[in-house]
Amino acid sequence: MLPVRVLTALYQGATTLVTVAPELAPDIPLTLRYPGADAPPEGTRAGLRINAAWVVPDTGAGAHDQANHQD
Repeated sequence: MLPVRVLTALYQGATTLVTVAPELAPDIPLTLRYPGADAPPEGTRAGLRINAAWVVPDTGAGAHDQANHQD
């Protein structure tokens, strides 16, 4: 289990959009959909277990500039 701290929890109908920060990498937020409205409140420490996920690469300007940099 990955120890995390809940940063935000936003109820969106059937799920809650939750953003957490891993305890060992707090500068890398992870966003997930939590079923229902009973997600842990903001500031709570929790354990995150990932059963299935999509990994979406960072396509920000920094990643693009670095990939296209020529010496």
